[in-house]
Amino acid sequence: MAAAKKSPFRTAVDVTDFDAASKSFGFAATARLYQRVTGDSCYAAFGAQQRDFTLGVNAWGVSLVVGVGTTFPQCPHHQAANLAGPSKVLYGAVVNGPNGADNFADLPFPAGAKECTRPYESFDGQGSRYADDLSSWPSNKPAIDFTSTALLAFSL
Repeated sequence: MAAAKKSPFRTAVDVTDFDAASKSFGFAATARLYQRVTGDSCYAAFGAQQRDFTLGVNAWGVSLVVGVGTTFPQCPHHQAANLAGPSKVLYGAVVNGPNGADNFADLPFPAGAKECTRPYESFDGQGSRYADDLSSWPSNKPAIDFTSTALLAFSL
């Protein structure tokens, strides 16, 4: 909770490190589980802030859950989704989210892929970056563990 108090978006995760979305959903789930076990809601607001960060209350204004909200990842680092095109959305897939800006240097564009980029550079800062771009696996790669953590948080 101390880290969240220092963050302008009240997120407890380090937005310059991997797994921002998954960790945020983990905090949200833990807050709900704590309340269920103890009956104490002292972490409820904290949990809601972590969930909200993943749903777009962040510097980029982007939900980190594909298909959720009005602004969500359009160009995930996912081969089948890229080749299927925008009409085939990976609904519910959770992407990593912001990451350290250094992780985005020299990312190769996958051979045979369709170009897909949505710019968010103007919102990057303090060493973190989010890119909605096919080649940007550090921020835009969906993963089963990210999605399962979100599923747990939402089910609680």
